[in-house]
Amino acid sequence: MSILTKWHDETTGIISSEMEGNISSDDLRMALNNTYQQIVAATKRVDVLIDMGASRMPGNFLSILANFINQAPNNFGIIVFIGDNTYINSLIMTLWRIYPFESKRVTVAASIEAAITVIIDNREMHV
Repeated sequence: MSILTKWHDETTGIISSEMEGNISSDDLRMALNNTYQQIVAATKRVDVLIDMGASRMPGNFLSILANFINQAPNNFGIIVFIGDNTYINSLIMTLWRIYPFESKRVTVAASIEAAITVIIDNREMHV
């Protein structure tokens, strides 16, 4: 298991999480807690990029993610999953069905460049 969470670009307020291998519930909670702390410490809006790569999420992934979104500070923007593949799309579609409110803050992009564009567009809509 490996989750690396770091600032993708601190000046623009974007955090990046890269995941590898089999991710446990505890590992995911710890990574999201670290992300939460970074968002709280920021003085502006912060968005999150998540690159799951070929990692495997725990069975309670969606509930952990929804819980994170529910508890996120006011300056939290959106989460953009990177990678336009069937696994990620099915996870996000399930999130949209089970947690409709929380899913408004989650989307998917095919690449990091596309994810940055999604964030910029979302910020312009919520100025």
